[in-house]
Amino acid sequence: MEATRVHTGQLAKLLHVQTNTYIDLPLHLSVIHIGKANECIPPDIDVSNFPNSDVVSRIHAHILVQGNTYLIEDLGSANGTYLNDSLLRPLTQHQLKLGDRIDLGKDNQVTFLFQLSKTIPPVTSKAEKEEAEHVDFFTKFIGLALMLGGLAFLSSSVVLGTFSIMYLPAMGSVLLVIAGVLTLTYGRANRNLGWILITVGVVMAFASGGIVLQSMTLLSFLLAFGAISAGYQLFTAGKILNYNLFDLKKIFRN
Repeated sequence: MEATRVHTGQLAKLLHVQTNTYIDLPLHLSVIHIGKANECIPPDIDVSNFPNSDVVSRIHAHILVQGNTYLIEDLGSANGTYLNDSLLRPLTQHQLKLGDRIDLGKDNQVTFLFQLSKTIPPVTSKAEKEEAEHVDFFTKFIGLALMLGGLAFLSSSVVLGTFSIMYLPAMGSVLLVIAGVLTLTYGRANRNLGWILITVGVVMAFASGGIVLQSMTLLSFLLAFGAISAGYQLFTAGKILNYNLFDLKKIFRN
């Protein structure tokens, strides 16, 4: 089957076979995440409400949009992604063709067909495009500001102890935190491992007496942690709990 190219006036979509439900692929995204609700990478296509969604990982796969070409990539999901009944190798891109069958997990329980719609999408004006780019820039800026603000507030309540950097627990905690940050940045499908490494590193630092917390209310800690979490989601995914700044602006306008 020849490769499918999306032309002007066509809209790529997925047909969920089990419920005969159509899902239009977002026009403004170059990476379309497929999975279930999670704190690391909120899905653009959430399959939580489809039957047998328990076989789908929270961070399962994504569809990449490169010009007029669509590609699918499994992100190391637990039950795998199948393209026309062939198991895809994780983190390997495969070009989608018209009519391709995509199965999330085993036994054909969550199945999609890649299709094209003849419906011409609404024309986006130049002003709307510029506004979207403007919102995307400020989304990342606000996300970075929230992370730095939350970290600054937490650091103001942290006192470093007098342990030697060569003390084994202290050195181990530093290495674990560094490994966790690198995993979050470059690990793609292993972001949960990155958070685990950072958590273990921080716990080791406290246990070694290298870090001491000053008096701090629970509410202050939760607000700081919430700012860091929200900022990370805005900076990496451009949205918080599936809401981005562009959507919120439209809601307030209405």
